[in-house]
Amino acid sequence: MGRSDSTTMFEVDGVRLAARWLGRREQPADARLLFAVHGTGGCGDELMAELRPSLDVIERPTLVVCPSFETPYQYLVDDLGTRVSGLMSGLRERFDLAAGSVLFGFSGGAQFVHRYALRYPDGVSGCVALAAGCWTLLSGQAIGMQVDEGWFERTPWSMPEVLRSRDHAVRLTDRHRSTYWVVGCGSEDHPSRIESAERFRKSLVGAGLLAKGCTWSGGHDLPGAEHLGPVLKQVLSDACQ
Repeated sequence: MGRSDSTTMFEVDGVRLAARWLGRREQPADARLLFAVHGTGGCGDELMAELRPSLDVIERPTLVVCPSFETPYQYLVDDLGTRVSGLMSGLRERFDLAAGSVLFGFSGGAQFVHRYALRYPDGVSGCVALAAGCWTLLSGQAIGMQVDEGWFERTPWSMPEVLRSRDHAVRLTDRHRSTYWVVGCGSEDHPSRIESAERFRKSLVGAGLLAKGCTWSGGHDLPGAEHLGPVLKQVLSDACQ
């Protein structure tokens, strides 16, 4: 199956997905899953369109899937993490994909993917998390702009299940130590987003995880293809050996 210039829309277990194939498969199970999550208020097909220029540099056989979630998906509420774990496992089986998947998220999407990667490390080979408004450290401490600005004092962020998820501590396993992380923020983004992204990255490094920094010129906008494309290409290559 070769590169496709079109996006296919389908639904799995009530989750609407936008999907696109990259690269050319030479043999079974040589392709990977890139699971990309939109920001707050977005949707999967919009993110797929925004990512298109960045995806054009990826030659490795890859199935890109962008789900559509409702806030407060950022905190994996309503057992969303378990559902997504089953969804990704089903996609790997259905399309005969290799075991390790790469996660990508910007802003609210970064909130989702970093929490998911820490709580469900099986099947995750790489995680690119950029410009989150709130990060949850391994200790369960929440940091970032949303904390600093009191977001958790109003709905939906004040919901008990959101607060429990926000403060969820993680005990590292060997599986965590095999995940390749890229964490960063635009150089002109909100100062709290910049500081908290680097603080989260350093916390991963301090725990013995591989976490590279990432910065680009700009504010709170998706990095340009000239920056994001090579990052995704490198993670898909290095994390999925």
